[in-house]
Amino acid sequence: MGLVHVDIVDSIRRYGISTVRQIFADNAMKHLEVEFLVDWHLAGERRSASDRVCSELLEIAAELGASKLKGAAGLFEQGELDVSLMRDSFAILCDKAAEVSVDVAIEFLPFSTVNTIEKALAVTSEVRPNGGIMIDTWHVARGGMEFTEINKIPLSLIKGVELDDADLALVGDVFNDSTHHRKCCGEGELDVPAFVQAVLDTGYRGPWGVEVISAELRKLPLEVAAKRAFDTAMAQFQKAQF
Repeated sequence: MGLVHVDIVDSIRRYGISTVRQIFADNAMKHLEVEFLVDWHLAGERRSASDRVCSELLEIAAELGASKLKGAAGLFEQGELDVSLMRDSFAILCDKAAEVSVDVAIEFLPFSTVNTIEKALAVTSEVRPNGGIMIDTWHVARGGMEFTEINKIPLSLIKGVELDDADLALVGDVFNDSTHHRKCCGEGELDVPAFVQAVLDTGYRGPWGVEVISAELRKLPLEVAAKRAFDTAMAQFQKAQF
């Protein structure tokens, strides 16, 4: 489960950290991550704000036993990617996270400057052992990449995987499509089993997340949406070669 900053901070304020921790324990939720960090490579006020969010997220991760901090680089930014600056900033971020035994996973998003596997590798490769990449079905497809390109990512850099689906045609722009029109696995037009196999072929055997950001699912009762997301995701592994 990914714990978004504003949500988890509010939950802790309402119920207290010990109660929140117990809720996860009572529901056998072992795989937690905190998110979503942006602007960690910038300077000025935006960097200061990012540093404050980062500190809060890492403190929460330590308290709840979350193993991962997720974020993106260059969200909605224009211009060329400054790889050297990004790598230096990523090293600083990873060092902060290492103090509480947390990995840092950067997502390559079609609406960020780090928007391809190649660029994600350029930023994260051989920077720090706890730094790497989050691979998401939607991000690979909407970034114009083939699932076979996942084999470019060394196993040591794969810090997490997320499953979802989509129609081939965008609904609006990529951000609108990302936040309202993802689909449960197998309910869209992407070859999700091929994505699963491509990830497995790297040797990855860690946890898999399901990230179906969908206006349709948001209207459903939690129990219904969760079961549908789980069942459709699990079905994608039936033809996989482990």
